[in-house]
Amino acid sequence: MAGADKDAEEESLESARKARLHWLLINLLALTCAALIVNIYSFGY
Repeated sequence: MAGADKDAEEESLESARKARLHWLLINLLALTCAALIVNIYSFGY
């Protein structure tokens, strides 16, 4: 970015990475729960 401080840019990238990691872990947990539920009901039929 033009005129942006290198430290400020790295700090914003780090905060974005942490925020994404938080949501990626939540999505991983949700997908695991969904897969377990599908697995339970697939043996029932």
